[in-house]
Amino acid sequence: MKMSLVGFLNLKSKQSWALMILVVAVCFGFGFLPISFLAVLTIDREKAYDLITQNLSNFGSLMGIGLAILAIIFTIIQISYKRLTIIQIVIENTYFIPLFYYGAINIGLSSFLLLLRHSEDILATFSYARIAVVETYLFFAFVIGMCVVFYRTLQFINFENILRLYLNQNMFLLRKEKKSSLSPSERERLEENYLELTVEVEHQLSERKIRTLYTMMEHFRSAITLNHNSIFLSEYANAFSQWFTLGILTREKRMVRAMYEEWYKLYNTCLDPNDRNKLWFANQLPINVFAQYLSTKDHNVRLILQDGVLIRIKEYAVFGFFSLSKNGGSPITKEIILYYDVAETFQELLHQFVRENEFDLLNQTLIDLKSGKQFLGADDDYDEMEDPNLELIAKEKQELDWLAHAHLLANYFYEMPFYSFCYLCYSIAEGQVPWSEKKPIFESLLIHLIRKQPSKIVLMAIKMFEQSDSYPRMPIHDWVRSDQLVQDGKAYFMENSEVILAIGLLALFSSLILEDINLSQADIEAAESFVRNIKTTITRYENNDHLVYLLRVADTTEVGVKLEFVNQFLDNIKAGADHYREIDLIQTPLSQDRITAFREMIYQQWEEGRDISRLFESTGATVLNPDKEDKLYYVGMHRINLKGGRSYFIENQRQHFVGDFSFGHRTNDQVIELFWRAVKQNAEIQKSQFHTMILGLDFIIENFPFITHVVCPWLLYQQHLRSLTESGHFASKDDQIGKVTSGVFKDRLELIPLRRRANPNEIIGLKLPGSVVLQQRTSDAWMDGKLQVDVIEINDTNVDQTLLKSTPPGDPNDPKQVQKAKTGVILEIDETMNFKVLDPTNVVIITIN
Repeated sequence: MKMSLVGFLNLKSKQSWALMILVVAVCFGFGFLPISFLAVLTIDREKAYDLITQNLSNFGSLMGIGLAILAIIFTIIQISYKRLTIIQIVIENTYFIPLFYYGAINIGLSSFLLLLRHSEDILATFSYARIAVVETYLFFAFVIGMCVVFYRTLQFINFENILRLYLNQNMFLLRKEKKSSLSPSERERLEENYLELTVEVEHQLSERKIRTLYTMMEHFRSAITLNHNSIFLSEYANAFSQWFTLGILTREKRMVRAMYEEWYKLYNTCLDPNDRNKLWFANQLPINVFAQYLSTKDHNVRLILQDGVLIRIKEYAVFGFFSLSKNGGSPITKEIILYYDVAETFQELLHQFVRENEFDLLNQTLIDLKSGKQFLGADDDYDEMEDPNLELIAKEKQELDWLAHAHLLANYFYEMPFYSFCYLCYSIAEGQVPWSEKKPIFESLLIHLIRKQPSKIVLMAIKMFEQSDSYPRMPIHDWVRSDQLVQDGKAYFMENSEVILAIGLLALFSSLILEDINLSQADIEAAESFVRNIKTTITRYENNDHLVYLLRVADTTEVGVKLEFVNQFLDNIKAGADHYREIDLIQTPLSQDRITAFREMIYQQWEEGRDISRLFESTGATVLNPDKEDKLYYVGMHRINLKGGRSYFIENQRQHFVGDFSFGHRTNDQVIELFWRAVKQNAEIQKSQFHTMILGLDFIIENFPFITHVVCPWLLYQQHLRSLTESGHFASKDDQIGKVTSGVFKDRLELIPLRRRANPNEIIGLKLPGSVVLQQRTSDAWMDGKLQVDVIEINDTNVDQTLLKSTPPGDPNDPKQVQKAKTGVILEIDETMNFKVLDPTNVVIITIN
């Protein structure tokens, strides 16, 4: 019904035109009724003309006077409420527009009838007289309409009526925006409405008009509920904080209470677990209130913040979370995140209080955090959830999920001041803030933190370092980024959060009895990052003058003593971690899959670089399994003790075979060295020197007609390849990767560059087969029958012998040495072989200078 009436009063709608046509039709119908006692219906044409003239005069006079009076009233209303654009609203809601067009149409009709005074052929006298009478009826309707317009207009002298319509119109635009159907002009109108309403709110605050304030604040809350991402609300969080402060500054109890109630309602409205952006909006409110307090330093604002805002946050974070236990064991997801985010507001406020030296606000926050943690089930010493009743409730309701999150939230209530304390210690150590100014804040945080059992402090820190930057809700990195002053053209170093945590822990450790700290095996094994980061931080800050303050000692000498205690404590943890890790390593069996993968890797390395062995094999210059009187050598890594290497051969370890595990390549290097040594040690072999490789090769061709192959280092080959190619006597075969021969010189000598290590400036000419023979032992158990790759476990049967053969020798009677030795493995990676010179006259060594 309301929407239909609005349509009738909107000139642009079809209903409005239908209303005017209906009125005219009724009047015409009534005018043409054959009512005999109305003598006026039988008037002649001249009298009808006079009646029309009178109606025209009446319409014009009444319309002119009415318009003038309404214009004056509209102007007075707009001047009185100049902060809002209300003329259009007033005009639209007083039925002025339809009435104006109604009068204008009737004036036009009367004027047209006057022109037909003597035109009986166009309009008969009977009809002319009847229309004149209808115009009289229409004038009576116009008078009634004018009265209604005046009545409606006078109603808008009351600002509440105008404001209600103004807000309704704005809500209409907000709904269109939600549907993404706003036109550019409507979008501009919505932005203007926000600016006008903010000015009006400030005016109402100054006038102490609480009732009107309630109306406008409720409109803003409705807008947030409808669409908190609206352009209408883009700056509302800051604006409300300013209004909140202005209301407090009035010093009027009713206004202070009203603004606090509005803050509470708005905060409650924005706590929506289904919308993280709206939740962010809520969490900004208390932070903005503190920002307003900083700008005014008003005592009343501080009291509201201390005794009202902080308590409300605690109520939502703790009591609201506790109420989730009534969900009958249903999964808790978004609600959990909601209460974490609400509690996170404490974290940012704590940081602000510490930075701005707000001692009272800081202490109140610490009290709220402590009471919140106690409500969640922790005792006064911040122990973990030891309330048996709470445990019973959780088990009875099968809400173990909720209980686990209660643990996490309770711990978070301790971690929040810990983060602020660490960041404060870092700022003091770096000289960013003066100690004299921050000492009360430092001591207050320290007293709060050391209530927790020392072992639990260390356990908390171990988990933080273990997860590093992925630790949930760690704000330190954001603080560093926001507090760092950045200038164009200058490089900056972003401090790691681990350093900031470590410097805070050093300050905490100075007030703890480290000898009383007991950690479980699991905690000690997870403490690697914890120990490493704190030791690194000690090294960085050990000569820092500000540590005197943080460690609460008299001079730098005592700083050294304190740090030594901490280092000893960390060394004990590391020793314990190593002990447990070694035991776990020894008790875990070796993985045959890992051993197989290792053997395959070594074999591939060996196969890639065995150029010298492949040369002898391809020319038939090999003797397999020679007589025992021929001396053979172990070539490669013979019985190497890989200390701590057991971890590489255990499943689910992160160790990879990289770096020093190139044992296959190193075996090939030793094969080449063996070959070079066997040839060079034979005194009967001729040796010569030349400046270029071409001269050396020509010398071999001219003086050793039976030599067929020349081996040389790869680098030397690359250095002379261009000259060899340009000589026109060298046919390169470098494209034949994996083949023995890389080129032929003068169709006589096959040139073989060795890709592994060899003497850098020597080449050796050989007659193959015939001059040198490769003697090699084979076995079916070896890879390719030639390469032995074995991983031997160190256990009780061989550990004593392993220790005695170590460099330096170990003590088999020392349990610690025995345990550490068992974490290693023995590697057997070698070939059994030798090179034997048979005919030194067909071997030559050329040195290229």
